[in-house]
Amino acid sequence: MIQKRFFARAIPLVATVFAALSLETLAGCVSAPKDAVAAAVQEPSVSQKAATVVKDGPFYTENIGDFEYRTLSNGVRLYVKRNAGNRVLNLKIVFRGGASAVPASKAGLERVTLALLCRGSESYPYEKVLDAQYRSSSSLSASSEYDYSAYELNCIDTYLDGLLDIYLDGLLHPAFDPARFKDVQNELAQTMEARMGDPDQRARFLGTQTIFSGHPYASDPLGIPGSMDSISLEDVKAHYASLLNADRMFVVAVGNYDVDSLVAKLESALGGIPRRGRSPLAPPPAETSGPVVMEAHPASEGVAYIQGYFRIPARTDKDFVPFAIAADMLDDLFFNIIREKYGACYSVGNLLRPAAASYGILWIYKASDIEGIKRYEKEAEDMLTAGNLIRSKDTSTGQYILAPIADRLPAYRNKYINSVFANQKTNADIAAQIARSVVYANDPTDYLRTPD
Repeated sequence: MIQKRFFARAIPLVATVFAALSLETLAGCVSAPKDAVAAAVQEPSVSQKAATVVKDGPFYTENIGDFEYRTLSNGVRLYVKRNAGNRVLNLKIVFRGGASAVPASKAGLERVTLALLCRGSESYPYEKVLDAQYRSSSSLSASSEYDYSAYELNCIDTYLDGLLDIYLDGLLHPAFDPARFKDVQNELAQTMEARMGDPDQRARFLGTQTIFSGHPYASDPLGIPGSMDSISLEDVKAHYASLLNADRMFVVAVGNYDVDSLVAKLESALGGIPRRGRSPLAPPPAETSGPVVMEAHPASEGVAYIQGYFRIPARTDKDFVPFAIAADMLDDLFFNIIREKYGACYSVGNLLRPAAASYGILWIYKASDIEGIKRYEKEAEDMLTAGNLIRSKDTSTGQYILAPIADRLPAYRNKYINSVFANQKTNADIAAQIARSVVYANDPTDYLRTPD
């Protein structure tokens, strides 16, 4: 049985407590070991990769030849995926650890630090950085997740040389202008205010903070209320120094690169960054069992925002794809039964969040018939447990026309594959897939195996 915790947000007159909702159907489809965690291992050797190519499917074998790997003198790995189909180049410097490497009291520090890398350097004031981006239709950006963060350049090949200088100077010699620091603080504070003012987003924040209480993931990448005020520019500088650790860094490049030229420039800029070691990526699983958590919100306006949290298989687990397909089936049944048949909420579905400590959310948005939702959810689950899905609706009777899972499975399998390809439309998308593959599978080509 997959354990879940529920979080409901509503005005007091509408709030109803219930804790027995479950995903028996999904729990029966796959195994999700309680103690399963992602551990840091060595990157596969060339011989191991060659052996993998033999047994992997056509999408993998069609793309594996586009990869090239290099190592800088300090051990920083460069993963190149050639793409001659367009002139856009994406370069991503990735830092292992991410937001979870920061204490919860300083949540958001990683994002603030990386944002300032894009806000000017010793040789390139922020105004000059903005002008260069505008003239070249390029972008410098940064992102922070629970397990890793990234500093990114996206540009057309014509402008690479000049922009690469700006990009690398931002990494190595950030200006840390107090005015820009204040700008970033204010932007994240405004984002936090908007999150807390929206009952659905507030419920999401409340849920993750509860299931990850005392956990490294309690350090939300976007910060927590009050954390921005606790972060000083000196904190940023100290954290920046910890990021410049060759053992925490790797580089992803996607596009039609001159690899030798890129390696020479990266070696000159990054090769001197020292190695300081790193901790394995092995956070404990989320604590998804416990009592219902409720909180009133003035913007709920007579409806509830309900979210149930449960563990899911790791992205690298063989059960993840079957689990995701089963969750998609149940997702459609929830919508058909809870939303369309009974009109009990505005929307409903399952959200999967694969990470080192993976979790899922049963998300019920603007629930109006709170008393009946548990019953409606069970009706949908029972339908899937019985091996049925909804094919269509008889317009004359209003009754659903059912089909066995076996008949609908090819369509759901194709839908999942389409969603995978939808996340590989651009070079930036592909670079993100490679980064995740390195962080969670220690293999830059792992994402290629999903479609096969």
